[in-house]
This record gives sequence, C-alpha cells and structure tokens, in this order.
Amino acid sequence: MFSLLVDSSNFPTGGPTGTTSISVTKAKLRWATLTVGRPHKVAVKAFGQYSAYEALFRWNMVRSAIDFDAHPGTAINSELFNALDPTEKGGINFYLGMIFLKLCANDLLHIPWLVHFNWMKANHTLALLQGKSSPDLLGFSPLTHRWSVFEAKGRNAFFSATVMGKAKDQANRLIKVDGNLCSLHVGSQLFRDLDQTLRFTWEDPVADGDRPIELETTRDVWLQYYGIVHQLYIEQMRDRRAFLRRMGFKISLHRKLRALLLALSKPEGRFENELGSLVEWSVIHLKNPEGIWNGDGIGILMGKSG
Repeated sequence: MFSLLVDSSNFPTGGPTGTTSISVTKAKLRWATLTVGRPHKVAVKAFGQYSAYEALFRWNMVRSAIDFDAHPGTAINSELFNALDPTEKGGINFYLGMIFLKLCANDLLHIPWLVHFNWMKANHTLALLQGKSSPDLLGFSPLTHRWSVFEAKGRNAFFSATVMGKAKDQANRLIKVDGNLCSLHVGSQLFRDLDQTLRFTWEDPVADGDRPIELETTRDVWLQYYGIVHQLYIEQMRDRRAFLRRMGFKISLHRKLRALLLALSKPEGRFENELGSLVEWSVIHLKNPEGIWNGDGIGILMGKSG
C-alpha cells in the first residue's frame, strides 16, 4: 500500500540502523490497529458486545486521518484530519504513534507482541515510578524470550528533538519482566516530513541506573492482548458473510493460537505449554514468513470494502 521511512539509531549490533523503510499494507495496518492501544474500559469488561464497535472505531479513526490515495506509495494527512482541532489531532496522533511503532517493531525487531506497561502485575509498589513517567508499552521477542520497553509519541508536525527526548526518557526505565532485565529501551516518534508524508524515528538509549521495576506476565496480559480479536473471531464464526459485510475484513487464527486461547479460557488451567508452542512457531514464522500470518498468530484478510 505504501512505504514508511524509518530512521533508527543506537540499537545494538545486528539491529536496525540508518534510514530504511517498511511496506505497510491495509491488512498489516488493520492488524496493528486491532492489537495495540488500550480498549475503552467498558470493552475490557464486556468484549462480546463492544468488540465490533471498538474495532470499527479504531480502523475508522486511522482511515479518516490518513490519505492513502493522494500520492500512491506514500501516506499523508487527510483533509479531514487537517481540519481538526489541535486537541483532537493530539488524541489521534497518540494512537497512530503506537500503531506505527507496532509495525516497525514487528518488521525490524521481530517483536510481534506489544502490551501495555500497566497490564503487567507489579512485584512491588509502583511508587518507584513517582517523579518519572512510565513507558507506554512492553514488547516480547519470541527469538530471545526477552521483553523490551517502548514509548510512542505522535506529532502532527516536523521532527521534534524535545518530544524525542521525552520519549527516550520514558523508555529508559530499568525494568525486569519475569526476572529478566528488558533488552531494549526504545523511544519513538511518528512525525510529518517536509512533504507532509508520515515518517518514523526511534532510538534505543542506555537504560538508567535506578533500582529496576520488577513486573511479571500473567494470564490477564494475554487475555487483554487477544481479547478484541478473539471476540471478533467468535462473532465472525456465527455468520462469515455478515461479518465481512459489516467489518470489511476477515480474521484467521493459527491453530496454535486457537489452542492458547482455549487454555486461557479455563481460569484454573495452565496455559504455559500452549504459549510456548505458539512462541516456537513464531520464531520459525518470523524467519520465514508465509501466508497471511503475523508473528502473534493472527491473520487479517481485507474485503473489497476494507
């Protein structure tokens, strides 16, 4: 659909460097839109009836803010977005920053899972965060079995060194997840280039030397991550044609993901084996991508109206 220029700096050896680009299709953009960003509180409590509304809200927000057709191969602000109040633009840019961070993390770092920092269970009081803002997201790499820290910023103007400094400051917290220090501490910024096209920059600063914040993953982390997509899949299975007409896309869940979701649905059951099996598949898939799948086991197929 279009190419996004990405500027990378200070990543470890073997990581992204300099200016490159990623290819963004509607299917990939829809996947990132559905799986990143905090759902409304009511949707968390009752995914069933609200999942379709949430999905349509997220996608329509993206589609209304970005013009994919004005200059083939690039993406710029839509006329509607340019006419919005600055506060409204700020809210949309917050989501866009996370969405494009997810796409870059998947394509350039092989990190398909991004979850909210606040979804993690703390092993101590979070009073240690006082005086310094927490990061937005944590990302899990199936290749290293390690988590990384991410902060996403969105800006409806040129690159801002001040905004980037804030992003890096929030990302460089020393954090342990499940007993292991996070690998990367990435601050990012989605901004507009001189010709108004979307552009992305990120940097991996050195973590600070504070006492580490200790977090752990739980069943709820994965239920939160897959919640909306899983409920949409259930609705799709009731009437595939009606779902496609309404939503403009179809969802496919890899069999290993379906096994994980079944295990997660049993409150007293274990799910570690199923999660491990999905992670093993993800390693193979990320090295040799095939079919419609993303690294988290979700596949999106766009309809004609999508």
